Amino acid sequence: MISRNSLPKYKAQLGISKSSTFKRSTPAMVEMEARLAEVRRVAAEERAEERRLAAEERRRLADERTKQAVLAQTSQCFVMFAAYCSQNGMPTM
Repeated sequence: MISRNSLPKYKAQLGISKSSTFKRSTPAMVEMEARLAEVRRVAAEERAEERRLAAEERRRLADERTKQAVLAQTSQCFVMFAAYCSQNGMPTM
């Protein structure tokens, strides 16, 4: 059995601080914790949506750059073909 006088020494051996006490949750605390959990859940969903939208925008920009590169190469091919035709006496478009 632990006496009242030896309790602080016993707590110190266990690593329990003097200020640590068991606190009961009040209905207000439970409600606040529930609200906080909801706020965190909504914030996590918003971050996930922002990441999804950012990834979608990156894909859209990459697709646009690819289309522009293909158009530039196609244009260059037509210029080269027109030059070949004019050099070889062929009619150009």
